[in-house]
Amino acid sequence: MRIVRDCPAGEYQGSHFVYGLSGMGGIRLTNTRSPTRAETPQAEQRSRGAFAALSAAHFLSYASYNALTPVLALYLVAQGHDAAFVGITIAAFSVTSVIVRPLAGAIVDRATKPRVYAAGALVLGLASLGYLITSVAAILASRVVQGGAWAVLNTTAPAMAIELAPPSQRGRAIGLLNMIRSIALPVAPPVALGLLSIAGFPAVLALTAAAGVLASAFIWTVPAVPSPAMASRPSLRALIERTALLPAALESLVYMTAPLYFAFLPLRAIELGIAEVGVVYLAGGITMVVVQPLGRLSDHWGRLPSTAIGFAAASIGLVVFSVATDLVALTVAGVLWAAGASFVEPATTAMAVDRAPADRRGAALATYTSAFQVGNAVGATAWGTVIAMFGFAPAFGLGSAVAAVGLVTVGSIFVRDARMRAAREATS
Repeated sequence: MRIVRDCPAGEYQGSHFVYGLSGMGGIRLTNTRSPTRAETPQAEQRSRGAFAALSAAHFLSYASYNALTPVLALYLVAQGHDAAFVGITIAAFSVTSVIVRPLAGAIVDRATKPRVYAAGALVLGLASLGYLITSVAAILASRVVQGGAWAVLNTTAPAMAIELAPPSQRGRAIGLLNMIRSIALPVAPPVALGLLSIAGFPAVLALTAAAGVLASAFIWTVPAVPSPAMASRPSLRALIERTALLPAALESLVYMTAPLYFAFLPLRAIELGIAEVGVVYLAGGITMVVVQPLGRLSDHWGRLPSTAIGFAAASIGLVVFSVATDLVALTVAGVLWAAGASFVEPATTAMAVDRAPADRRGAALATYTSAFQVGNAVGATAWGTVIAMFGFAPAFGLGSAVAAVGLVTVGSIFVRDARMRAAREATS
């Protein structure tokens, strides 16, 4: 039995219904352990329907994002820009996302989550049309707007998924949501690259805009559940949830290497004379779809061991990227990196939620998910500069070293925690 305040009787919360008791000052009791037979089918049906709509919307949002990323790099280079400028455009997106994300977390903790997500998806899609104006200022402005929308989406979606899952299955819920969104990776880049060769860049922009609009439409079907009442207004310090800083730091390390895969890989393929780079994204995306459900293993193994496996796979994949000269080697490297990222993210997401107070999960997820963009911004700028000055192989090699730092960090924390547990057991 758990206590929920300020909730009308019969209101749906997550995967449970709230039942009113009169004369208790607005306090409602929910039976989260043994619901009656009449209650369970209705609650489960609403929960599954809401999760399905969330998953569809998140897939479309990621399809919009993943269709644009590799094509934009090719488009900018075709206009005469170098890899360093490609990195700057990625950083503009990421820096905005980092700045907006704490505010998005505060909004998520107080506003109706499906409506917040719908607004973010709509802006993400429509802002793609800004790239039709080919000036540098217009390109950077579109990246900034999309970065803000991306912050909203990636803060709101995991918070909604958490509400629809019991605590013991949070890793599984996040893994499932990530798996479904990852289906966009084997689909969107190859489709976008093919459409680019057939119909040109405007057709790709229309596709990405349509995906965002459809995502917004799907999320409107999710029942609106008011967020819990907060004791006070957020302060600037309260926008950052300190309990999420460790998983955020780990996430930033693996995603510091993401631009090498998502943005710079097509440029590397051109340098090698490989036209079928879409095959690499197809294989990597399928790997993510297969591996993401294994996020539930962190519920059994522990968050740190799952994270360590991910860092090891990502580091090896980047080493292979640094020496690859044909399509087969690039594909193997892509599969390894994708598997690694797919192990790290569900484990560290669940870690962020585990460590946060219940009324601070939005802020925790905002703090945590900002790590993706921090890593993305730092990595994009660094790798673009390294590639422009020294070439692709050194950039991929340095990326492998970054992932190795993550592996060593996780191992050190695991050993420290084991020693602390042993010391407590010895004194108890």
